[in-house]
Amino acid sequence: MGAASFPAVNNADWVLPALLYSAPLLLLDEPIEGLDTETEQQILVLLRHHCQGKTLILVLVMHRLYRLEQFDRIYVIDNS
Repeated sequence: MGAASFPAVNNADWVLPALLYSAPLLLLDEPIEGLDTETEQQILVLLRHHCQGKTLILVLVMHRLYRLEQFDRIYVIDNS
């Protein structure tokens, strides 16, 4: 299985294609940056739903930690 690469586009534009690729690790850097509150929530719910019942590691790099309350584990890297 090869690595997937996606062109530089709006963050929300590549979340769905990334979910369609069945990789064991999904790394998303600021996937909801610049979106309105409703769309942010919809994407986070989609990500959460996608991960349920799967052996998948989802890594979200985000500055607004309050948005991650719905996820099982949250690790904070400070002073990096």
